[in-house]
Amino acid sequence: MDNLNELKAIWQTADRCKLPEPGDIKRSIKTFQSQRVRKKWLAIIVSVFFLMLMVGILMFLNSKMITTWVGGGLMALAWIILGLNNLRSLKRFNQLDDCSNREFLAFIDQTGLNQQYHYKKTQLRILVLCVVGLSLYLYEPATHSLAATIALYIITIAFLLVNWLVLRPMMFKRNTEKLNRMRNHFEKLIKQLETNEK
Repeated sequence: MDNLNELKAIWQTADRCKLPEPGDIKRSIKTFQSQRVRKKWLAIIVSVFFLMLMVGILMFLNSKMITTWVGGGLMALAWIILGLNNLRSLKRFNQLDDCSNREFLAFIDQTGLNQQYHYKKTQLRILVLCVVGLSLYLYEPATHSLAATIALYIITIAFLLVNWLVLRPMMFKRNTEKLNRMRNHFEKLIKQLETNEK
């Protein structure tokens, strides 16, 4: 029993000035929400821009081969999938306005799961569509000379490999670490507030 009394005495003499204000958590949640919403809108705008660019190129390009049309269509489909995915995710972030601290932690956990799904499934589909589309799209201009064909495909394959093997895993790791740091930070703040209220 003596240990319990000592623990209680230590607990009551603990410095409480380091505890966060409830408004600090609310501001942090709003900052997180606004940063993510801004990124989602940027991805949507970029998707729409490249979709319109691809459609415009296909309309005004006097292509004689069907491969160019199919390749352009596949790349346009990839941009549509990316835009719709971010639009759906944007809807989720707009529902974040009125949530409790625990609901926000659950939201961060769900965001982490969504990031994994996007990395393993959605991004894979988008990249496959882009690779196949780009390969077909570049076939017609590359048929004019063998040297141009080889150079064009080497550059394209190198670019895609760097994106697939270097940039994509690096971005996923960085985003996951950032989300985990944020989750740990909010969990610590919430625990501090809950223990302070008891």
